[in-house]
Amino acid sequence: MNHSLPNTEFFSKKIDLANKVEMIQFLRSHRRYYTASSVQRSTTYANLVKVHSLGLTAVEQQAAYAVIEVAETYQLLDEPMIDFQRQFNDSFQIGFNGRSGGHLVLLKAERRVGTNGIVYAQALTSALDEDADYEAWSKGELRDRVELVTAFDQACDSVRSVFQAVLREFEVCNEAVVITKQVRVLRPKNAVSAA
Repeated sequence: MNHSLPNTEFFSKKIDLANKVEMIQFLRSHRRYYTASSVQRSTTYANLVKVHSLGLTAVEQQAAYAVIEVAETYQLLDEPMIDFQRQFNDSFQIGFNGRSGGHLVLLKAERRVGTNGIVYAQALTSALDEDADYEAWSKGELRDRVELVTAFDQACDSVRSVFQAVLREFEVCNEAVVITKQVRVLRPKNAVSAA
């Protein structure tokens, strides 16, 4: 795939990091979505990425509905999300959320060590700034959070750009695949004949 993607600003906004009022307005007005489920009611920063909301042409939208059913698509979309996670030293992650995966959400994360000794980042489903009193935050705290959220928005722009590149450079084809699978079945036990 062509990795020279255009630098599009679909979700990103330029924020004056010296202007406390502008930073507060940006954080307060940013789209939010649930971190785990609507039952839990915890929310975080989010961007809507449903096919109809991505600013695609009618032809791209038609192709998109087929492309989102292919697992390989998500492997390609993961790349900018992994880059974001690395940028923040595994402290934050981006994940798909919602019934149809139509939102990208910003999640806190922490490093964990698996039983096999491999270090990985585990997303936490706790709220992020849900009831924040931004006016009480220092300018430095606001700047740090705005830099995080704008980096999240830029990563979402990159995910959108990768998705558009997939639409341009690939087509969905049906292939016959033979899968050998081992299953358990019941067979009658050998009966010992009474002679």
